[in-house]
Amino acid sequence: MPDDPRVQLLEASPNASVAPAAGSGAVPRAVIALEAAAASGSSFNGELDTVARLMPQDPALAALRPHATTGVATRDALAGDLAALAAPAAEGGEPAAPTAGKQDTGVLSSFMDKVNNLVEIRKVDTADRAALGKAVEAARSLVAKGELGRAADEIEAAGKGSDEAAKWVARARARVETDAALAALTRRALQGVAAQGNGSG
Repeated sequence: MPDDPRVQLLEASPNASVAPAAGSGAVPRAVIALEAAAASGSSFNGELDTVARLMPQDPALAALRPHATTGVATRDALAGDLAALAAPAAEGGEPAAPTAGKQDTGVLSSFMDKVNNLVEIRKVDTADRAALGKAVEAARSLVAKGELGRAADEIEAAGKGSDEAAKWVARARARVETDAALAALTRRALQGVAAQGNGSG
């Protein structure tokens, strides 16, 4: 079962064109180089440009192009970054108690209302962190099984309102999309080379 449903769209045209004039050896070499560059987490613009010249109509190109300049986080990096999501929020100091002495009752009441509201916010934050912590544990297990897409779903559901969680989810989905596109591209490249071989036989 594919990690992301987008791979089904990328496979919609299993025989997307491989430029015959390129020669059967050029396409596999170019695709292998692209896979290696994308797996490294660095930019893969040059490798993608080469593949695009050889397979100009392949639908995977559109999925890969948005990530080519910056590269996408590796699965190992994403797994390592999960721990930071569950780290407890930095605790600020407790609000200072009102100074004893002559104080206006209305001012004191307003101050205490703010203190109580702050305590409630901290309770909610603690609950959110606990839920995110459980999601991180589940995500770690899923990442270890190679199910990065499902791990992103877990973090997204539990991490609403967390900028750190949203950033991790975006990076994870970029990796899922890139891997799905590369897998579909590789299959079509092999099919195209095989078809050329059969045609020349």
